[in-house]
Amino acid sequence: VRLKDPKDFKLLGTRVGGYQNQDIVTGKPLFGIDQKVEGMLYAVYQKCPVFGGKVVSANLDKVRTLPGVKDAFVIEGTANLVGLMPGVAIVADSTWAAISARKQLEVQWDEGDHANDSTVEFTRQAAELGAKPDGMSVVRNDGDTAAALAGAAKVIEARYAYPLIAHACLEPMNTLADVKADHAELWSPTQEPGAAARAAAGATGIPAENIKVNVARMGGAFGRRWFSGFAAEAAAISKKAGAPVKLTWTREDDLLHDEFRPGGYHHFKGGVDEAGKLVAWQNHYVTFGVRGNNGLQPAMGGGLDGGQFPGRFVPNFKTVQSVLDCRIPMGPWRCPGNNAFGFAIQGFIDELAHAAGK
Repeated sequence: VRLKDPKDFKLLGTRVGGYQNQDIVTGKPLFGIDQKVEGMLYAVYQKCPVFGGKVVSANLDKVRTLPGVKDAFVIEGTANLVGLMPGVAIVADSTWAAISARKQLEVQWDEGDHANDSTVEFTRQAAELGAKPDGMSVVRNDGDTAAALAGAAKVIEARYAYPLIAHACLEPMNTLADVKADHAELWSPTQEPGAAARAAAGATGIPAENIKVNVARMGGAFGRRWFSGFAAEAAAISKKAGAPVKLTWTREDDLLHDEFRPGGYHHFKGGVDEAGKLVAWQNHYVTFGVRGNNGLQPAMGGGLDGGQFPGRFVPNFKTVQSVLDCRIPMGPWRCPGNNAFGFAIQGFIDELAHAAGK
């Protein structure tokens, strides 16, 4: 490969700033939450605290009488946890009026089969599963781990756990939607405009190819804005309201209805020989899953694979995996999986090194 002569460089050696830096520091309306169009209304959307819960009834008549409120209505939604979930929309002449009215909204919910899910119960199930030598599936199995552990000079056991974590983006989820009879336009801070168009199509019945998505600057994303339930909500509300509508989630919405990074529970056992060499590694990993066409599977970013370190570097290595059945929307949080696996695996390696006197 012949490299360019330095005398011909156009960019290298020069100072190149971000093309929107000037607009950012002067407060130009770049972000999704800044977007405006003529005649638009403002909305909030109340969903069930239990994921996938449905609306039984709501005091809509009272809410419609509150200052600034233009309308309030139920959206039936779907069972898709990362799509348009059931809820109550409040449409008003300002975001403040919508948020204020929401404080007086009373909803009776059908919370469904997962109303009693809790961290305490998930932790109990994980401990019960993790105590067993075999999991629901084998991730990797090299050598004879049981024999190597039995013959090891020192055996160390440890339990590591980490919770479901919300992305907590600086800018909460939002989308401005203008839905017409046969086409629509969105202004959305999305990482995947195609997904936003498809989500809006599912919510309105308008073909995705007839939906234009203007990608606004994002106030943080980290994988959260890969999913477009908030775009589907805005589109559904705009269609019902018959006007352009900007939906803005509150911080509470954002933390309660995230696509969470999957939590996990690692049940480690490791053995070192007299020389302090790692000779055996065992892990029963328990994570959170979702049901699909292939049954119960780890959520995106939640599953271990056979190449995960220190696989291939330990002669007797066994990792098995079990999955907890839950109804929680989950997805990638920066680097899927490894930002959590690294804490557990590297932490246990340090414990083994300490036991080996290293």
